[in-house]
Amino acid sequence: VEAIVRKTAKMLDGLSFESIYRGKGLTQGFKALAFSMVLRSAERPLTDAEANAIRDEVSAALLAAFAGSEMR
Repeated sequence: VEAIVRKTAKMLDGLSFESIYRGKGLTQGFKALAFSMVLRSAERPLTDAEANAIRDEVSAALLAAFAGSEMR
């Protein structure tokens, strides 16, 4: 997963798996995965818009890599 994300987000400084959930509120046979990302630029602070754009790129890359997945 990290290799996919690193190709997409050049300002990704870290990616951590946080948790996995199976149960109430999810479609039968599905599971929810939670990740946290650390974004950093060596040149300057990132704006909210830049951070959001990177998050969106990472989300799209993960969705493409895991067929049948969906973002919640």
